[in-house]
Amino acid sequence: MGAHVPVVATEIWRFVEDVQDGKTGLLVSSSDGLADAVIELLSNPTLFHKIDANLKAEIQAKSWARVENMVVQIYRTALRMKNFGE
Repeated sequence: MGAHVPVVATEIWRFVEDVQDGKTGLLVSSSDGLADAVIELLSNPTLFHKIDANLKAEIQAKSWARVENMVVQIYRTALRMKNFGE
């Protein structure tokens, strides 16, 4: 996902958290299915573009959510510092 391209991964816990099967990538139950999933993704432009668009939208949303959280934390820290100095 960090490369901003559709992902093909196995269903191990780390990837299941980040990759939504059929939405932001393809998940397979074992490494034996990786090649078939890559072929499916590359040979089906409709699927590729659907996943690509979903992935970009999710990355953008998560990026703004991260920025929002950082700004909130900065303001909270500033308020604590202000209150501490009074």
